[in-house]
Amino acid sequence: MRLQLGGRKQRILLGMLVCTANEPVTAGRLIEALWDAAPPPSAEKNLRVYVHYLRRILGSEKRITWRAPGYALTVLPGELDIHLFEEMAAAGTRALARNALAEAAGSFHRALEVWRGPALTGFLDIEHLRAMSVRLEEHRLDVLEKKITAELALGRHADFVGELRVLTAEYPFRENLQSLLMLALHRSGRRAEALEVYSTVRRALVAELGVEPGAKLQQLYQDILLDDLVSHAATPPVPAGRSDREALQQIREALNLIVQLLDRFDPPRP
Repeated sequence: MRLQLGGRKQRILLGMLVCTANEPVTAGRLIEALWDAAPPPSAEKNLRVYVHYLRRILGSEKRITWRAPGYALTVLPGELDIHLFEEMAAAGTRALARNALAEAAGSFHRALEVWRGPALTGFLDIEHLRAMSVRLEEHRLDVLEKKITAELALGRHADFVGELRVLTAEYPFRENLQSLLMLALHRSGRRAEALEVYSTVRRALVAELGVEPGAKLQQLYQDILLDDLVSHAATPPVPAGRSDREALQQIREALNLIVQLLDRFDPPRP
C-alpha cells in the first residue's frame, strides 16, 4: 500500500526514522536534516507537528514514539524490505560458506529481487540519508558479486558474461567485478578477451588513480597466463626429487619474471 506522505519534509522525516528503525533519532539530528544549517526559531515545535501528521498517515500513535533523546519508528519483523534483504543475503552467505552453491545462488537471487532501485533517491542532499544510500548500494553490490561467484562455481560462465560486461562498464574500478568477468570469459574459452579485460583495467587504474591493480586481480591475470602455458605448451621436465606443485611454482616464478620484463618494454599508455 502506498502512503500519501505529503511534502518533502514529511518524506525526509520518515526517511530518517526508517534508516534507524526501532532506534531513537535525536531531535537535533532530525532538525538538522529538515532545515540544514538554518533551522527556524520554531523548529522544535514544527518537528512535533510533522511527527503528529506522520503518525496520522501511518495510522497509529504507537508507530512513532518519544524515546529520550529522540523519536523512534517501530517496525515489526518482515515489514522493511532492507530487513528481508539482509536476512536472505545472510542465508546466502552461510550457504556459500558450506559450499552449498545452488542454495547460495538462490538466496542471493531472492535478496536482490527485493531491491526496487536506488535507495533514497531525491534525498541525497541530506548527509545522513546520502551516507545510508551509499552503504545500501555497497551492500547490494556485495551480494550481487557473491551471487555471480556462486553461479560461476556452478559452471554458468557463459550465462553471465553479458551481465558482467554491463556491470564492469558501470563500475570500472570495482576489481571484484572485473575478476568475475575475467573468470567468466576464460572459463568460456575466451582467454584473449579475459586478458584484455585486465589490460584495460590496468590502464584505467594507472591513468585515473595512479595505482596498479590489487594483488587479487594481478594473481588472477597470472593464473590465466599460467593455465594457458600448462595447457598448451609442452610440459617442462620435472627435476629429480621435485613434486608437481614445486614444478608449477617454478613455472609461476618464471612467468612473473617474464611479466616484469614485458612491463619494462611496454609501459602503460596514458
